[in-house]
Amino acid sequence: LLGYCDVDYARDKWERKSTSGGCHFLGRWLVSWTSKRQSTIALSTCEAEYLAIGQCLTQLLWIKHQLEDYDI
Repeated sequence: LLGYCDVDYARDKWERKSTSGGCHFLGRWLVSWTSKRQSTIALSTCEAEYLAIGQCLTQLLWIKHQLEDYDI
């Protein structure tokens, strides 16, 4: 199980919110992807990346638990 995430810092010129995105692979198969505007305004690129990593890890842990439940 492998995940990648990235953030586009404050691209929205009106609200100054960043956009987080990520994809998750099981082996070489894509099992999940996401792109979402962050709900808060990050004051730095570091803060925006930190929020994106949190979203990515939350999804990865959910997938991991689902795989464990199905004994995969």
